[in-house]
Order: sequence, then C-alpha cells, then structure tokens
Amino acid sequence: MNGFQSDDLFDFHKSSALTLFALAGEAFQGFGKLDELNLQVGRAILAETRESLQQMTPGRSRTDWLAFAVHFVQSAGDKALSYQRHIGDIAASTRSAWAKIATAHHEQLSRDMQTRIDRWVSQAPAGSQAVTVALQSALSTAGSSAEAICRSVQGAIDVAPTVSVLATPASGQTVLPAGGRTEKKD
Repeated sequence: MNGFQSDDLFDFHKSSALTLFALAGEAFQGFGKLDELNLQVGRAILAETRESLQQMTPGRSRTDWLAFAVHFVQSAGDKALSYQRHIGDIAASTRSAWAKIATAHHEQLSRDMQTRIDRWVSQAPAGSQAVTVALQSALSTAGSSAEAICRSVQGAIDVAPTVSVLATPASGQTVLPAGGRTEKKD
C-alpha cells in the first residue's frame, strides 16, 4: 500500500505554492493601498501646512496665536485618528482576503486527504480493518480539532477590530474661549 504517489506530492506542492503566491499578491495589494494612503496624507499635510503658514500674520494677538496653535494640534489629532482608521480598514480587508485564500486551501487539502484515505482504505490488505478504522477515527478527530481551533482563531480575529475601535478615544472639537482655557464641544 503506497501512501503517496508522485502525482499526489506534485499536486500538493503546486497547490501550496499557488496559495503562497495568492497570499503574497494580497499582501502586495495591502502595501500598495498603504503607500497610496501615505502619499495622500503627505500631500494633505503639505497643502494644509502651506495654507496655515500663509494665514499667519505678524500683527496677531497672543490669543489668536494660541487659538491657531490649538486648532492646528486638534486638526493633527483628528487626522491621526482618521489615518488609524484607514490603516485598520486596509489591514481588515487584507486579512479578510487572506482568510478566504487560507480557507479555500484548507478545504482543498481536506478533500484531497479524504480522497487519499479512502484510496488507502480501499487498497488495504484483508484483515486490516481495525487499523483502517483507527486511522479514519484519528484523522476525523484531528480534523474536528483543527476546525475548532480555526473557529476559535477566527472568533478572536473578528473581535480584535471591535476592541481596537472601543479602545480608540472619540475625537471631540476643542475651542478656545475668550478666557483662554480649552473646552470640549459636545
């Protein structure tokens, strides 16, 4: 009883290599989106900084300068939160694509393994029924355990973005009243 034929090994390695290339392609797409986001942010920062510098005039009062500084810092904080959300969206879409590829690969490997097991059982010599039943039982248990682990990991991955969003403080508008102290607007 030959467990693996050369065609089986070739197909297994080919499938694994194609999956690796698909995962790498998704990673490159994610990095491309991140690069695009960074370019947009860089251009926006340059444009806003230029505009802010043009608005500065030497005759401004201290209160005006302080209000300008507070607005500038608040704007930077809001943009940082927005940037964080965009990065999270890119990471989530890349993770989702990876999960689909990995799930498809896992399902294909499971089908292939079951086909091999069925072939081994059908070719088993007489009197080896106990061994084949034990093999099928062990592989069934291993498959069930692997599926339970995959569901647990998927659940943890699905919860992670929610926890990140809950941990991110809400952005509020800060204004500078005549008294010079900052207040949160609701």
